[in-house]
Amino acid sequence: MSAPVVPPPVRARRAPALEPPFDDEAGGAPVRPPVQPLAQPGRGPRTQRPTTPRQPRGPVLTGTSSDSGDGPAAAPRPALVPVPIPAPVPVPRAQVASRPAPYTPAQAAAQRFVGVCVEILNGHRPASHLRAVVASTELHLVADQLVRRTTRVYLGRPGATSPQPQRVRLRALHVSEPRDGVAEVVAVLEYGVNHWAMSARLERRNDSWLCVLVQVL
Repeated sequence: MSAPVVPPPVRARRAPALEPPFDDEAGGAPVRPPVQPLAQPGRGPRTQRPTTPRQPRGPVLTGTSSDSGDGPAAAPRPALVPVPIPAPVPVPRAQVASRPAPYTPAQAAAQRFVGVCVEILNGHRPASHLRAVVASTELHLVADQLVRRTTRVYLGRPGATSPQPQRVRLRALHVSEPRDGVAEVVAVLEYGVNHWAMSARLERRNDSWLCVLVQVL
């Protein structure tokens, strides 16, 4: 008989560690990879810009060099020259007396009334806007004189014989106050080659100037 086959003995070995050894087990400091700066997308690594030394601020003395003594002398600064302020010119009394006087309430009311009439004749306002500057009892007569008579006698058909339509314009305005609360107005109007005058009477009623009479000459 042959000798029985004896299998080799089974030895248990220690499994390798899945984690790296600790510092005290490795016998030295761990080797770590160097930290690289993060780069922005689309750009390279950020570099530091060179800095330019600034010159010290302070008064610069003429004919002296820099603090180190090696630099050139600083250029002298120009001296400040005071600018003379002209004295006010007095206005002669004759010119002060010749200045036009401010509008009186009657003149301002006359200017407003004639302006409304011109805008109505040019078609920029309706005739109903006369209610603001004409007494209610005389509104019909004033509108008849202003619109119907002026259109029939002087305006006719505006722009029928000219490439551009004509406009009614104010050439002159005269205002007189025969007594307190009453103003008489005379206005000279033009329309192309036609010129005519319009007279009006304004009266002050409850702190308002209203037209009570208009006559187209």
